Amino acid sequence: MDKLQPGTHLSIDPSSKYMVIGCFEQCFTVQALKPRTELGLQHINGEELQFIESEKIILCKGAILKLEFLHPPAESDNDVILLLILTVNGKIKMLIYSWRAGDPLSTIKSRNSRGKKGYALMEMPLLLIPLRFQSAFVLVNKNSMVAYKGILEGAPECIPIGTSPRKPLDLYQGSDVPLWTAWAKPTRLPHYIAEYDDIYLAREDGWICLLQVNHDREDLDLAITDVGNMQCNIGKAFACADYSLDPDVHRHGDVLVSGGDASIGGTYLTRAQPNVKKDTQNWSPAMDLVVIRKNSKPNSDINTRIQSFVPSPDSIFVCSGKGALSSITELRSGIEAILGLDLEFHSAVTKAWVLNSETYSGSAGGDDWVLLSLEDRSAILQISLDRTNAEELDPNHIPLDLMSRTIAISFCGNRAIQVTERSIVVLDSGNCTILNDLDVMGYPQAPPISASFINDAIICNGKVLFTTHYEERRLLRVLDTAIDNSTSPPTILYYPKTVIEWTHDDGEVTCIAMHLHPQDHQELIITGKRKDGEIFLMFIRRGEFHLRVPTTYEGCSYDLRALASILVISSSTPDSFTLLCGTLTGLVICLEISQVGQDFHIHRSCCVRFGGSVAILTQAEHSSYLFVNCDEKIFKINLSTLSSDGNSPRKQTTRMTIRADQIWLVDALNTTLQQPNINSILPLESESIADTDLLLISYNRLLLARMGMKQKTVPRRIPIRGTPYRIIHSEIRNAFVVGASIDGRSTLYFVDPETGEDLSDPRVKKNGPQTSFVAGLGRFDEKILCIYEWLYCHGTSIWNFIVVCTSGGRVVIVSTNSDDAPGTHSGRAKISFWQTTQFKNFTSVYSVVGDSEGLYYCAQSGNEVKLYYSTLNRAERKFNENVAEAKLLSPAISLSYDAGKIYALTRHHSLQILEVIKTDGTVHLRHTHTDQLQHESLHHMIGRPNPLGGSDSSQIDLISDRSKSVIGLWASSGLKVDTLDTIFEAQLPASVVRFRSANCRPVWDASWKVHKVGDFIEDPTRLHGLGAIFNDEMNSETLGLGIDGSLYHFTTLDVRAWQFLKYVANLAGNSGLVGGRPLDKSADLEPNQSPANMQVDGDILKRVLEDHKLEEMFGIGHRQTDENRRQFKRFCMLLESMHGGKLETNHGPNVYIEQAYDDLGVFLRPVI
Repeated sequence: MDKLQPGTHLSIDPSSKYMVIGCFEQCFTVQALKPRTELGLQHINGEELQFIESEKIILCKGAILKLEFLHPPAESDNDVILLLILTVNGKIKMLIYSWRAGDPLSTIKSRNSRGKKGYALMEMPLLLIPLRFQSAFVLVNKNSMVAYKGILEGAPECIPIGTSPRKPLDLYQGSDVPLWTAWAKPTRLPHYIAEYDDIYLAREDGWICLLQVNHDREDLDLAITDVGNMQCNIGKAFACADYSLDPDVHRHGDVLVSGGDASIGGTYLTRAQPNVKKDTQNWSPAMDLVVIRKNSKPNSDINTRIQSFVPSPDSIFVCSGKGALSSITELRSGIEAILGLDLEFHSAVTKAWVLNSETYSGSAGGDDWVLLSLEDRSAILQISLDRTNAEELDPNHIPLDLMSRTIAISFCGNRAIQVTERSIVVLDSGNCTILNDLDVMGYPQAPPISASFINDAIICNGKVLFTTHYEERRLLRVLDTAIDNSTSPPTILYYPKTVIEWTHDDGEVTCIAMHLHPQDHQELIITGKRKDGEIFLMFIRRGEFHLRVPTTYEGCSYDLRALASILVISSSTPDSFTLLCGTLTGLVICLEISQVGQDFHIHRSCCVRFGGSVAILTQAEHSSYLFVNCDEKIFKINLSTLSSDGNSPRKQTTRMTIRADQIWLVDALNTTLQQPNINSILPLESESIADTDLLLISYNRLLLARMGMKQKTVPRRIPIRGTPYRIIHSEIRNAFVVGASIDGRSTLYFVDPETGEDLSDPRVKKNGPQTSFVAGLGRFDEKILCIYEWLYCHGTSIWNFIVVCTSGGRVVIVSTNSDDAPGTHSGRAKISFWQTTQFKNFTSVYSVVGDSEGLYYCAQSGNEVKLYYSTLNRAERKFNENVAEAKLLSPAISLSYDAGKIYALTRHHSLQILEVIKTDGTVHLRHTHTDQLQHESLHHMIGRPNPLGGSDSSQIDLISDRSKSVIGLWASSGLKVDTLDTIFEAQLPASVVRFRSANCRPVWDASWKVHKVGDFIEDPTRLHGLGAIFNDEMNSETLGLGIDGSLYHFTTLDVRAWQFLKYVANLAGNSGLVGGRPLDKSADLEPNQSPANMQVDGDILKRVLEDHKLEEMFGIGHRQTDENRRQFKRFCMLLESMHGGKLETNHGPNVYIEQAYDDLGVFLRPVI
């Protein structure tokens, strides 16, 4: 039965009482379903739900094409009618089966006309659509549509449906007419469906039609109407739902949803006049994975990084789609902010604030004002309520100081306080008070025209804390308020007072903050101070207290330079609080401060880098969200403290951490949007609970965006031409090299990774005229199977070539140049390229790789497959072909070269290793290792030493196959016959088509830390110590691209780490606490060291970590069983073993639980 693939066809009858499951040929099964009332009783009684009441297998001859239930005639509602379309000996027939609802399935009988042969059809139908009337149905064929009725009475009546041929849309990839692929019925009211039946029909190129059937007594009136086109290909994934546009006025529409086919999908809204409304991004099958490397080897080692090192993570790109919807998609992780308003101002803006109408006029309902701080003044923009228009207002009619640059502004109800370089303005329900005399500045003896300015200011609880300067003097002042009750009505008086005074020789105050004590409501003033190269925090209440800011965190040293901004985060205890400090060098320091008497101490601390320039911290007034603006990028951060009962076996268990996510701006109308350089961020009060509005400043642009709450993948899509098959990144040209098919012809072109511009300038020859295809490419029905960037070395000179292998049997070697090429819109020069030479005496060439002297390529001639080696003869300016060759069992779809060895991944025979022997000008290729098992291979990656081999330094190679497996192979040595032995085999949801390595962790990850001078640090992330083995000397991450577009992260573990993580994963999966169904309690949870059992499911561990399931798994804090105690004891033993016996023993259970969460966090921290 399994060989017949049951489930190929599935249908439910209109009464939901019966279900039919069909194989692709020979038989189908009819099942009677139990009613909902009986299922409810089973659930109430705690029984396992039994849905099937009875079933019957029915045999048939031929392949089953379609299987659907028909609607019964109006006069016999209890009839159940099943229509079967199959093909027998090249003939297509329709068969009918029927029975009475409630009767035993043994009464099912055939009601076929012409004996048992059934009704013949002339062509294979694409779609079978049951109608609501007269047991009628519609067959949609390649070039026609026909309705059938009366099939129960014998030969059915055929009613042709008139359709006019429509031209294929741009998304169509075939050479014939597009085919209809799916149908869906919309929701309609009962009085409507009594006479009408509506069906949406979808064509593979995205075209949508509406078929309307009118049942007028005995006749069927059918009409078809064009709806529009979806901007995606449409496969079987197509559905329709009802959508209420406005419940108050009962306006409804149909929502059409398509999953797409090798393209983006869509959600489309149709109304009375159907048309396409909106499309949405969706998955598409992936073709290739490429990494833009931004780090050299010295930057990958914490001990060789310079002190001023600023991380630059590698970028990950996926090539996917086909035809007009092909794209190169950058995979970015973070928080999405959808761009709305985008206004351009006539001069540069440094900051912006929003003033509502209640603040400036005292009445609600008016337009919003946006106060802009410019380089030398301020300005007001009036934005309409719909936020589509903006107008700069006349400064003479604005009750604010617009002649100076605004430093800070604060709102409290109808009251606003503005601080500029020369004044403090209080705006209260339209009434304005301006304080700008020298007495407010703190220099009453200064001349009237003096260079006395406010340098910095913050506003806290209605009080203004600001710094001023005059000549060499510096003051820190606070503006307080008092109420004068002697007047009617009472008035508010403002009086400033000096907090401290200093000169340049006393150091420099670089930032200020204020904290209100939660109990006695006394203000605590905090300043950042720099003197003689040291950084201090100065706490001012009744006196001054200086606290030196540390420069070393967790063994790593940092150059702070100076503090640029301070945020105060209140704590649950009155005598402690948290300081977030941004530095001039892109660092954010988190300090937990505790107060004892008049002294202040640092209890816990951490430091995270976000870039190399000044880090500005911002806190939302209406929420607890924290933001960092650094290197013209924006990040959302939150604080967390990993703590236990105080008896932690490791000090790091109680450390503070800063969790961060980068915010990515996206534009629904521009998927290639480059991230604008953001120099200011203002969180706004939002009516939405699930989103937050942000006002962003990018030089002279004001951007309004709606930020989501959850971290997710935020792709950036770069549309490209044709259907791509291969893509690489050329480091020499800093461009993507894409091998694609355009209009069925193979071609090569270059794409700018930043702008997405086409940089291609193909030439007939060097300095020759332009052409559409370089020589050797442009052939019909030919695919590019491999692209390789080859660096040829001769003496001290290095030449760069692009090598292309095609399915037509050619190796095309292409030269590039960008010196004399024309420019693009962005000003970048195009890349001219031309063919240098080619090899073309093969049936097909599958892959290529090179060393410094020549090229290795796998080619097929007739039925013979060989690996060839050809060298470049510089003197004769041509290749010496077939310098060496070796036979292969099947085509090598992937070739890698490393340290004199060729790794040939064959299509049908897994991995083969060949040694390159060069002696006295001759080259030999000698087979050294072959996999003992055969795999339908997809890709290969050279691995690192075998963790199971003890002191053996042999490496593990990773291969993927078409069975959704990733296999680890270990090359044996010193045996009579060296082989590749399987160390592990992991099963994945989808086959991996590409492996890649990348240093792509985010900038704040511990892997980018800088070492402490004089010390040697081997393990900044603790992964090495916990048993992780990296893929290369640069400690890169191993990534795998699934054929469905999913990205996998692989970590190789030593035995101790594998035992612990496997045990936790087994226990979590068996418990059912992280999803799925609990397994048998007698299941063996102990890790079994066999190749098929070496995989650890990281997704299970991630759910354990995020949902904090360890306590529940072991019954801690609940009624703990003997089995829980035994499992927890084993858990502790494996945890201690993973730490190499360095953990202190005999601690309470919470200590081990917290340690395990800490370790899981190290393994499962974000990769991109």
